This record gives sequence, structure tokens and C-alpha cells, in this order.
Amino acid sequence: MKKEALSQSLPFVILGLTYVFLGLIWYVLLSLFVSFFSQKFISNPKAGNFLNKFSGVAFVLMGIKVAFSKK
Repeated sequence: MKKEALSQSLPFVILGLTYVFLGLIWYVLLSLFVSFFSQKFISNPKAGNFLNKFSGVAFVLMGIKVAFSKK
């Protein structure tokens, strides 16, 4: 009976390890991609201006939404 329990849990262990491996690969590639493009983005002075204006507009819009919420 114990051999059956071990043989039935093996596919789930393999599935879990596969999920961990694929997740690790995905996050490593994502961090490399973001690192590469963030350096390009930071070195551009126009990008900093755009980010400041965009975040300012986003905060103003969130403030308006909070001001006009019913609760």
C-alpha cells in the first residue's frame, strides 16, 4: 500500500519542480530585460521629464477620484 502512495505522489513532485524551474527562468529573463531597458530609459533626460509629468497627472486624477467618491 505504501508503494502505491509513493508512486502516486511522484507526478505532483515533478509538476511542482517543473513549475519552480519555469518560474525561475521567467523571472531571471524578466529581470535582465528590465535591467537593460531601465538603463536606456534612465540615461535619456526626456524620459525623466515624462515620468514626472505622468506621475503628477496620475496623482491628480487619483485625488479627484477620492474627492468625488461617495463614501
